[in-house]
Amino acid sequence: MTTALRLGLAGALLAASMGTVAPAAAARPAPVAHALSPQARTLYEEGRTLYAKGDYGGALDRFGRAHDITPDPRLLWNMAACEHKLGHYVKMLRLVRDYLETGGNLLTDEDRREASKLLATVRAQVASLAVTTDPPGADLFVDDQPAGTTPLSEPVLVNPGEHKVRVSKTGYQDLVRTESFASGQQLSWSLQLQPVPAPPPPAPATPPPPAPRPEQASSSHLPLIVGGAGLVVAAAGATLVVLSASRYSSLQSSCAPGCDPSRWHTWQTLEPLGWALVGVGGAAAVGGLVWQLTLSHGSTRSSEEATVYVAPAPGGAVLGGRF
Repeated sequence: MTTALRLGLAGALLAASMGTVAPAAAARPAPVAHALSPQARTLYEEGRTLYAKGDYGGALDRFGRAHDITPDPRLLWNMAACEHKLGHYVKMLRLVRDYLETGGNLLTDEDRREASKLLATVRAQVASLAVTTDPPGADLFVDDQPAGTTPLSEPVLVNPGEHKVRVSKTGYQDLVRTESFASGQQLSWSLQLQPVPAPPPPAPATPPPPAPRPEQASSSHLPLIVGGAGLVVAAAGATLVVLSASRYSSLQSSCAPGCDPSRWHTWQTLEPLGWALVGVGGAAAVGGLVWQLTLSHGSTRSSEEATVYVAPAPGGAVLGGRF
């Protein structure tokens, strides 16, 4: 938009809002300032002063606050003048449209012709964007501001310059574009939305090792108990054999062959008993050892693989087996 056009439009907007157009003055209702409440009138006068000083953002704020207090539609014309000066042509167009729709009897035919002419002039200076999506129902954002939902009822108006356009729909990936729009440009986009990829399945959980059953825990101690008891019995038997042999030898040296037979008989009986205890205890100790080794390797050996036996023999017992 040229500088001359900008100045002309801004002057026309503000002049009309202040009620200074002489030919229509007689037909107009009371000026804007007279129709406002005292608080709104103060804000309105502040807005006029700021506009004259070139503070268009401050003037827009005052006119907008005055409109919130006293919603006179003619204040929208003043706000449109500020938006035009700020380069916000799309917002200006919206304000002028609202001005025409809500002005009612406050606007003369001349006011309406002037506003319609302004709409056509500024509309040619902005870009338009038509968007369709597959699937429909996607939200459209321009510079992160909501601009509609597809399918759009009409193209979206965009100020000239670079803008970020985002299309978003639940369950689909966002489409984001940064586009440079030129004055009067008309764009039409047909977009195919892609579903959000499904998350990968969770890794299977490693089951914890089974807890040992109580009977397994207690049975692991049985081989040690059996082996220990066997060692004790074998040690007792060995001690009895040594004592019997020693006593027998002592009696033989001191009184043989005239000793009382009853003194010989006791020790002769105890020595075979000692050997038997050695055999039984030794077998128990070896059996406990084999049992423990079998449990520690996690396997059970059959009787053919591990065999322990005790056999009587002259003067004692014989311990044997296959391991």
